Amino acid sequence: MSGQDYIPDEVFDRTHDFYDAKGGKVSSLRKSSVVPNSNGADADDTLLSVYLAEGIHHHITEDALEDLPDRVQGGSVKAHLSWFGALCLAGIGMFVEAYLIITTGQIKSIWHAAYPTCWEPHKDMTPENADGTCAVDPSVSDACGDDGLYKETMLCEESILHSISYSEFAGIMVGMVIFGSLADIIGRNAAGIMTSLCMLGGVTVMAFIDHPNFNTMFIIWSAFFGIFGLGVGGEYPLSASGAAAHHSASVEEAKMEDEERHKLRIMRDHERTARRGETIGCVFAMQGVGAVTGSLFLIVLIYFAGEGRVECDQAVRPGSNEAGVIELALSAVWRSFYFIGAIFVFMVLVYRFLIVEEGEGLDKLKQRKLRRKKKLTYGFVFKTYGLRLIGTGGSWLLWDVAFYGLKLFSGPIFAAINPSGDLLVQNGYLLINNLIALSAYYVTAFIIDIPSLGRVKVQAVFFTLLIGLYFLSSFLGQFVNTTTYVVAAETFPTELRGTLHGASAFLGKAGALAATITFGHVDTPTIFLICGIVGLLGAVLTVFFSVDLTHVSLSEHDAQLELALEGRPEEYKGKLNKKEHLSLFERMTGKHGEYDPKWAKAFINEEMNRKKSVDSSTVDAAAVVKGTMETSVISA
Repeated sequence: MSGQDYIPDEVFDRTHDFYDAKGGKVSSLRKSSVVPNSNGADADDTLLSVYLAEGIHHHITEDALEDLPDRVQGGSVKAHLSWFGALCLAGIGMFVEAYLIITTGQIKSIWHAAYPTCWEPHKDMTPENADGTCAVDPSVSDACGDDGLYKETMLCEESILHSISYSEFAGIMVGMVIFGSLADIIGRNAAGIMTSLCMLGGVTVMAFIDHPNFNTMFIIWSAFFGIFGLGVGGEYPLSASGAAAHHSASVEEAKMEDEERHKLRIMRDHERTARRGETIGCVFAMQGVGAVTGSLFLIVLIYFAGEGRVECDQAVRPGSNEAGVIELALSAVWRSFYFIGAIFVFMVLVYRFLIVEEGEGLDKLKQRKLRRKKKLTYGFVFKTYGLRLIGTGGSWLLWDVAFYGLKLFSGPIFAAINPSGDLLVQNGYLLINNLIALSAYYVTAFIIDIPSLGRVKVQAVFFTLLIGLYFLSSFLGQFVNTTTYVVAAETFPTELRGTLHGASAFLGKAGALAATITFGHVDTPTIFLICGIVGLLGAVLTVFFSVDLTHVSLSEHDAQLELALEGRPEEYKGKLNKKEHLSLFERMTGKHGEYDPKWAKAFINEEMNRKKSVDSSTVDAAAVVKGTMETSVISA
């Protein structure tokens, strides 16, 4: 980074009297009593509000990030493990979410076997036939009453079974919006503690709920699944905004003097910007780790429960039900699985409550808000960022439509390769599927910071590939899955990142919900066609409305926002206005400002000169007042 394009904090602070007489930084920024500007705000108030947006003076030049910096200082194994461990801790919420949410389909397969009269008796309890499907005659089953009909307590209403999926979606979608907004107001860690409490309360009841009437049991289970979903939904914006600002202070850094630490922090900001996509992607990859862990744990539990294969012969396995398994054993499997999940959630809660501290970003944001004369309104937000929300949320919506549509093909595939319905075999295939997906998470994370690729190109290309390569979607789909998460995390300013990432994720889940409802009423060829069209639309929407902010410091957003709120949006000429970092729609319509790579220094010099002029005018005015008062005294 060239020296003429960078003004250190100390120089800027001292020039603007942010230090006391002894050279120490003042505890709070003082207000200077000066003349008001054209917007009615004090001139220094405007200066200080804009100054606190670090994009103005932590400016990264064009040649600052030509080469990706090393991930860690020094190449020791310990340093790399510390780096990876920090990212794993940052994504621990996504790990827990995936362990319990992504494996829901596998849990349902266990429920189908354990409670066949409840789920799909016409499929789960068909007579034994050539394809290996196993069942006993319902007339001799414990599920039947004296009249030969199924007992009322053993049957489930279809609407109640659907409520399991709907409560999941409802909880997640509401949590995305509520906790995303809360994170911007009260801080990520405080909001994270609240999401952990929701998840802990929900999963604890989910693990232990039991009732002789299956309808009642699943109604209660669905309600607490929704509460658990609230916390899960909050993890999306919290983990994304946290990863975008991720920084781990080393022991050596903590021992440094303030000035040394400050210089190191600026250097780290540049390094963090260069590898921000990788950081966010690795945090999001904990979702894949959670899915793999969940699948592995289920296989282990099923194996030790002795329910890996179907056996209908009562002489071989006394007590087996209509699906050829022992209900009590499988009940212990899924309850143990959720109990382990509750332990994970409890550990996350303790970690956030006792160890994690809120970063200094929240305090800086509060200071900026205090200096403003114009408040941030929803109208201003959607006018300013509405188009970009179309890019982030719209792409996410289309991806989830395609993703959930593709998942519907897994049923016929597994039925073909596992006709006997053995749970170990089925969950083994799902583990392989999740391992393939996990590899794609990390491949995506490690390539999206390469300048020649970036986020938008990767997303558009793999949206297009999904049109024809459905059965490779476990791998290919994770490229889009990761980029939609990353792009939404870095498209908006700090103050709105949680809110608008949550809104983008909300739209994504709306797509998932629409796919779940709609695709249940159309045939397979139609699903195939819809997914192809959606993949093409996703690629088009990505190209037209998504912005690629590879190697752009997120502090640029804050500088742009502060100047816009001060009624001076045209004065921002940073990298967000550069052609490469605009959407195609913004370039075609001219909805962007001017770009000047030297704007930061020029802007600060103008502000400094303006302050000197204001100070000089104030001194002259004070001298006139003093002279007038002296004349009045003499006359008296």
